[in-house]
Amino acid sequence: MPNVPSDPDPLDEILSAQQQQLRASRDQVAQLRESLEQGSHTEAPGLLEAPSAADYDALTAASRDYLQTQGRTDLDIEDLLEPEDLDLLRLESQRLGWTTSDMAAVGVCGLVGSVTAVLAGAIDDVIVQQLKLVEQTELISRWKRETTNLPIDYTGAYAGGKAHRVTSAGHDIGRPVEAIRQIMEGEYRGTGWSYGQKVPLTRLGTPFGTPYDAVPEVTTALTLWIKHLITDVITATSLPLPGWTALYEAAPTEKLADFYKDMYWPRGGDAGWNMRTMAITKSIPLVAVEVGIRTKLGWDAWTERGSLQATDRERAKRDEMLLATHSVVTAVTSGQAVIECLTTSSPLGLRSLNPQSTIRTAQLGIKVVSARRAEPEGPPTWEELAIRSLAPDADRRLGIYSI
Repeated sequence: MPNVPSDPDPLDEILSAQQQQLRASRDQVAQLRESLEQGSHTEAPGLLEAPSAADYDALTAASRDYLQTQGRTDLDIEDLLEPEDLDLLRLESQRLGWTTSDMAAVGVCGLVGSVTAVLAGAIDDVIVQQLKLVEQTELISRWKRETTNLPIDYTGAYAGGKAHRVTSAGHDIGRPVEAIRQIMEGEYRGTGWSYGQKVPLTRLGTPFGTPYDAVPEVTTALTLWIKHLITDVITATSLPLPGWTALYEAAPTEKLADFYKDMYWPRGGDAGWNMRTMAITKSIPLVAVEVGIRTKLGWDAWTERGSLQATDRERAKRDEMLLATHSVVTAVTSGQAVIECLTTSSPLGLRSLNPQSTIRTAQLGIKVVSARRAEPEGPPTWEELAIRSLAPDADRRLGIYSI
């Protein structure tokens, strides 16, 4: 804890003087009480009569004189406060501890998040069934009819069958330029593999010989592309993740290319990594944990303080609880992925991982560690106390203490 400078700020002197006078008053009262109990009378020493607080310069001068007469012009905050006050300051600067209900909330939310992550396949089946109702609407049916003869939908030899959406840029929202160019030129361009060799594919018509229509207008091609993607994203195979088709095209071996294709559409078993599973199915555990922990802490703040606005210490505690809960979900999904990879002898077990929970866990881990390192080792300084307690419209003469 740094010492008060030799030429202290006036507010330092005022605060120090007032604290010393308060301590002297307590000692005087204790002496008078003791003398009364003993039946004797002791004349009380005179104390500083501080000028009006409105007279800032006079108060500063009186406080400086008082500190000089007491020989207390170069003291740490530990020397100016009572031990119980220091304990309160240390408590205020430390992290909030977890209560029994906090640990219960972490356990319950971790369990809910883990169950929804493990049952991702069953949950995704329910979502697909609900999306089929959307697929049957008149609007989607009309858009399907309008976009049936687009080159990006080629499904012939080497194009991947049901996984054809990952073998070309046509269904990749991360590569709109190439997709729209194919529609405008009426030509499919993709990547296939034949006996371990990469084969560039270009097709001007369907496998049945129907030629694709060129759409020279950019706006028309863009409109058709958007409509086609909307009709596809709600199907069982959905759409590949942004940039996933570029990974497939850049694969140096057929085995790695098949891995990318199967991660998108695993040909049986749980759903792979696609736009639907990442946006909805695998986000459910993340949302369940966040909503559960935040709701619990928000309720605690409302019952204790009548406010939903979290303090800095409450936000730090919330980050700790979220880190613990997301870590549970990440550990469960990672364990599930390892077990599937070992039992199936295939890396496709990695589809059980939950990237959302993993990324959120890493982010919270960095945040919590950084907050711990920034924690003060002792009680706050005068400056920190002033910043915490003064009103936003405090006198500008407070200098560094003004907010």
